[in-house]
Amino acid sequence: EQLSLLLGIADEAFIQVSTFADLAVATASTLSVPGHCTFVDNGFHRTVLTRLEINGSVSRTSFSEAAETGFQALVEGWIDAVADLFVHETRFDPLRIADTEQQVFNQVLKNVASRDNEFLVEVSHAGETRRVMVNRSLLATKSHQRFEALLQHMGEPTTVVLSHRIARVPGLTDILREAGHELYVVESHAVFSA
Repeated sequence: EQLSLLLGIADEAFIQVSTFADLAVATASTLSVPGHCTFVDNGFHRTVLTRLEINGSVSRTSFSEAAETGFQALVEGWIDAVADLFVHETRFDPLRIADTEQQVFNQVLKNVASRDNEFLVEVSHAGETRRVMVNRSLLATKSHQRFEALLQHMGEPTTVVLSHRIARVPGLTDILREAGHELYVVESHAVFSA
């Protein structure tokens, strides 16, 4: 159903589609991880877990989705954590005003992608600028409950291949390793190499 919708959009935009390729299968074909593994990638609304078998070729054996760990849910938690930090340190709640909430949103997204351990978030309103230093560990702590749900969904420790997108989520790789999973992170260009 989703592929049909995507194909219809592409057709309306005059984009000629020759084939669809499974992201997990294509990306995993660039790795030398024999046996079974789980490819984990997150989209806006859900995290997708694709079970793969790699034995000279790559085949998908199954897939499942974890809705509670999509990027949107993670970001909402991070914004709340940063807003709480603003209230605690500056007594200003950036979530009360749409413009300041947007400022926090933009800066958190930008800095999560940069992978810096600490980053500054500034909010300007009514001629005054307020600042807080945010440690990635704060974001990881805020996401802990969602990580636990993902671990439940994944089951027993296994070999896990993380997309470059989900590998940037603060604290995720640590919690997966602590749970006994063996991790591989694919490069951002791996799907194009495949």
